[in-house]
Amino acid sequence: MNIIKKDIDQNNAVITVSVEKADYAEKVEKQIRDFRKKVQIPGFRPGMAPIGLIKKMYEKTFLSEELNKLVSESVNDYIQQHKLLVLGEPMLSNTEQQPINIDVQDTFDFVFDVGIAPKPDFTLTKDDKVNFYHIIIEDRMIDAQIGILQAYFGARRTVETVQETDIVKGLLVELENNLPKEDGIVSPDATIMPTYIQSETCKNELIGSKVGDTIVVNPAEMTGNKYDVGSLLGIDNDEAENINADFRFTISEITRYQKAEINQELFDRAYGDGVVGSEEDFRNKIKEELASKLAINGDFKFRQDLRELLLEKCTDMVFPETFLKRWMLATKKEATPETVDEDYPQIIGAFKWKLILEKITENTDIKVEDVEVQEYARKMVINQLTQFGMEEYDERIVKYYAQGLLKKDKSFQNIANRVYENKVLDSLKDKITVEETDISVADFNKLFAKA
Repeated sequence: MNIIKKDIDQNNAVITVSVEKADYAEKVEKQIRDFRKKVQIPGFRPGMAPIGLIKKMYEKTFLSEELNKLVSESVNDYIQQHKLLVLGEPMLSNTEQQPINIDVQDTFDFVFDVGIAPKPDFTLTKDDKVNFYHIIIEDRMIDAQIGILQAYFGARRTVETVQETDIVKGLLVELENNLPKEDGIVSPDATIMPTYIQSETCKNELIGSKVGDTIVVNPAEMTGNKYDVGSLLGIDNDEAENINADFRFTISEITRYQKAEINQELFDRAYGDGVVGSEEDFRNKIKEELASKLAINGDFKFRQDLRELLLEKCTDMVFPETFLKRWMLATKKEATPETVDEDYPQIIGAFKWKLILEKITENTDIKVEDVEVQEYARKMVINQLTQFGMEEYDERIVKYYAQGLLKKDKSFQNIANRVYENKVLDSLKDKITVEETDISVADFNKLFAKA
C-alpha cells in the first residue's frame, strides 16, 4: 500500500491511498473461512458449504468492508504520523476519484480531499491591555439584600385589622333574603386575600375590618371565575359555576406577613450564631458576599474581552471554505446549501477559536480535574438558585442538582471545556496588561448593552 499527499494550496490537499491485492487478500480470505463455519445454507450442513459457493455469494461484501476499514485506518494513521492539522473529515474527492469496480479490479486508488487548518499567528505583549472590572458595591445594593433577607426570614403573624396584603379566614354562610339559607352552602374555614378581590366595593369593605366583624360578600363578583369560587366554598367547579348568591363572612383570623427585624436574631439566622454581632458587621458581611458574587461577572467580562482581542489578532486566518461547506452538507442531517451558508460563519468561528486555544497551550500542560468540573457545576446551580431569589440553600440540595447536571448528555464534557477555556485565558494574564477598573453596576451592564 502506498500513500501520497499532494498540496493544492495552503488550505487544501489531496491524499491518495493505493491498495494492492496483497494488502487485503489474506484478511478477506480469513473472513470468508470464518463465515463458512457458522453460515447456514439450504442443502448443506452448517460449516460444510463449498468455499467456492461462499465466495460467490459473499466475497464482494467482505472485500468492500475490508477496503473501507483499511483505507479509513490508513488515512487517519497518515494524518496522525505527519501531524496534519485537518478540519472536518477527509472526503472522497469529487473531482479526482475514479470509478471503482471490484468485479474487475484487484488494485484500487482512493483519493481524498482534505481541509488543512490555518495556523494562528499572533503574539501578546504588555502593550495589549484588557480591563478587569470590579463592580462597586453601593449602599442601595446592600439595603436591597437586607430587604431580601428580612423577607426570607420573616413570618406570618396574627393581627387585629385587615390590610390589603393580609390573609383573612372566617365562616362563609350562604344567604337567602338576608338570612342563612336552609341547607345552603357553609364553608367554615374560608380564606380570602383582599389583594385578589376583583370587586373594589367588596375589597374596600373588607379592608379595615376586625376579627369578629361580619360582612356580606358575593363570591362570584369577588373572584370572577368558577375555579376560585369552588376553592373558596369547597365545592366542585360545575356547581360553583351556578353560584351567584350573597354570603355572610364572619372573620375569625387575620394574618400578615411581617419582615424580620434587623437584630441579632436575624444576624444569627442568616449567618449562624455569633458570626455577626452588629448591624455594621451585618452590612459588611453582605458587602463581601455581593462582591464575591459580582466578581464572577467581572471574570466573565475579562475573558470575553480577552477572547475578542485574540480573535481580532487572527482576522487574516483563511479557511478551506469550499471543502468545509461540502463536508457540512454531507454530515449534517437535513442540511441544504442555504442552511450551510447560514451556519458557516458560526462553524468558522468555532474552528478559529479552537485553533487559537491550541496554539496558546501547545507548550503548556493545562489540565482539568474532575473536582474542578464539579465545583463549576456547583457554582452554576447556586447562580440559578439566587436568580430565583433563593439566597439561602441547603448544600446537599446544591450537590444533588450539580450531580444531576453533570449526568446529562454531553454536559460533563461541555462544562469541562468551559473550565479548560477559563484556565487557558487566565494563564495569559501575565503576558498582557490587566487594567483594574472600578465601575458601577449600572455602567457595567451598559457594557453588555453596547455589545
